[in-house]
Amino acid sequence: MRSKCEYCSCFRRSNLLKFICPLEDNQIGLEKNIYCRQKTLTILNTLSIKAVRLCFSNNRIKKSYNESIILSYKKLLDFFNSKKFFLFYKYFLKIKKDEITRILFEPAEFLFENETFRKKILERELYGAPIKILREIALYLEMGYEFDKVYERVFEPDITLDEDWYVTTDKVHEIKPLLFSTIKLIKKGENYLYIVNVENERINKSTLKFHKLRLIEDVAGLSNNLRRFFTLLEDTDIQEIYLDKENSWVYIDHVKFGRCDTNVFLTSTDVEKLKTAISIISGEEINLSNPSVKLNILDENINLRIAIDVFPIVTDTAIDVRKFNKKMLNMHDLIKLNSIEPKVAAFLIYSARNRFSIAICGEPNSGKTTLAYAISEHLPNYWRKVFIEDVEEVYAFIKKEKSLFIKASSIDVSDKYSTKSKEIVKMLHRSPDWIFFGEIQTKEHSQAVFHALLAGLKGIMTCHAASVQELINRWIIQHNIHPSCIPSLDLIVYMERSFDNNKILRKLKCIYEINWNKDKDNTELIKIYDINNLSLENGILQSNKINDKLKFNKLRDDIDIIYNNLMVS
Repeated sequence: MRSKCEYCSCFRRSNLLKFICPLEDNQIGLEKNIYCRQKTLTILNTLSIKAVRLCFSNNRIKKSYNESIILSYKKLLDFFNSKKFFLFYKYFLKIKKDEITRILFEPAEFLFENETFRKKILERELYGAPIKILREIALYLEMGYEFDKVYERVFEPDITLDEDWYVTTDKVHEIKPLLFSTIKLIKKGENYLYIVNVENERINKSTLKFHKLRLIEDVAGLSNNLRRFFTLLEDTDIQEIYLDKENSWVYIDHVKFGRCDTNVFLTSTDVEKLKTAISIISGEEINLSNPSVKLNILDENINLRIAIDVFPIVTDTAIDVRKFNKKMLNMHDLIKLNSIEPKVAAFLIYSARNRFSIAICGEPNSGKTTLAYAISEHLPNYWRKVFIEDVEEVYAFIKKEKSLFIKASSIDVSDKYSTKSKEIVKMLHRSPDWIFFGEIQTKEHSQAVFHALLAGLKGIMTCHAASVQELINRWIIQHNIHPSCIPSLDLIVYMERSFDNNKILRKLKCIYEINWNKDKDNTELIKIYDINNLSLENGILQSNKINDKLKFNKLRDDIDIIYNNLMVS
């Protein structure tokens, strides 16, 4: 490592020092490498400038450090070079000459091994601005932080992509100014790169749109890592935000450019600050005894569903933020996006109005909840509608009267709320006209829903499944739902999620009706629509259940009315 570091180049422009280093991303910077600290102090010792801006780059990433941090580090260097130290402190602290170098270059390791010296600092027998950084390190060691975490907190690097790495790429596809930053969408190879440039290091919190998230600015500290992350929350074109582990890059799903890499990097310290802020905002603890949390942050300008997994569920913290904008997509929006054919949309609305029980299934993030919301918008206003959810995905957008929302515990949060299965069964005594059963996942959920359906309750449920047949198999085999009970559900809608290059496509792929075959004594699926090979008109003609309940001519006429209303709205 030392030989490689000899090839580092240092450039100075005014008060900026920039080191170009050949090492990997996780090997450069004051918090990562003793030789980076050594080279920094060696050069600072020869400079007379007071305010120093410092950054390290390997021509891909750039790590910058706040001027106050570098100033504090330089004061420590000046202190050990001062006459005052040699006349008094060296004798008082009994420090050998060769130990001074180690204190400067490996302060955490030295303080950990020298308890007496550490105690003198903490007990303020040695004090003043020159050793401020040592006292901070000693405090973190007392709290049990490992060496790398101590350096990460003390030096607090601002980590982003080096502009020199991406300015020579393909053309900029979009520039978007936001309140405190500017966004650039750049084509990098086959992928898009989402670049956040923070314009103001300190955000004026009084102008923030997201009132509940002001605390994130309070905990952001001296680096801009969390401020870039905040921009992702602010941008309405972003649908979902992912961090798979600490000390890594955030990536996103963008409404126009699909899956994008970003220049947003979150260190372990950033993640710890973010978890603290979210815990305070939500009132939900995130710790070893509650390692998997799903929660909503909702105010008048934003609706976020945040899933956080920590040790021992994962080795490092993982975060998934699903964003729901102020206005959820309606049926007309879904038609324009080619997510659903107009007459299929009309058929589902008509089926819901006629109190068909419908299951919408598909893989995660395939548009199940959005479709359920779009259907619910077209139900009669006088109906009493009840929404049972573990997060407020749909109900946050429901402003109509005669709508009741019930918050239930999810499978991955603490028992702060009543369980979903209990609340479903309790619906038998609450006289709903229509129910939204959000995310039916477990055996208990499924048994409670079919208990409610068999008792005469009607509504829409959403559930995860790779296919309709696999959903039926899971209900029967894993959830112990008797096959004869499944036809209490009228229709199953399958939503498909796919990629077109980098863009996510969500489409309603097929619709099945469910019947009970008395001759074969089993559940029978009849496909009444397939986006590829079966039109709705032909599918309905093959239906048994629909012909039993409705006269087809009236159904067709009513669907045409709904269809025409959708197209002119």
